[in-house]
Amino acid sequence: MAQPITPSPRVLNNTDRGRNSIRKNNDFFSLDWRLSRPITFRDRFQLIPTIEMFNTTNADNFVNPLISSALFDFSGFLRQGVGDPLQVQFALKFSW
Repeated sequence: MAQPITPSPRVLNNTDRGRNSIRKNNDFFSLDWRLSRPITFRDRFQLIPTIEMFNTTNADNFVNPLISSALFDFSGFLRQGVGDPLQVQFALKFSW
């Protein structure tokens, strides 16, 4: 269930919209996957290429953790806006 939030501005057209009267849009969806394939040679060495993709559908996971004023919030988590975008990562590992 979405978290409550107080509308800003709270008073609009001389009407008090109330405290915690609306809900945050904090829907979240992320499709993450990884593909790796070990390639063995000389019975002792391995080369492992890997590809990873995060937020494959590029969903707008809105980030608004603030439920009160950020003035005295020292939690270190002040992100807001659209969340993490689609990201791709490639890696190559060699083991012996």
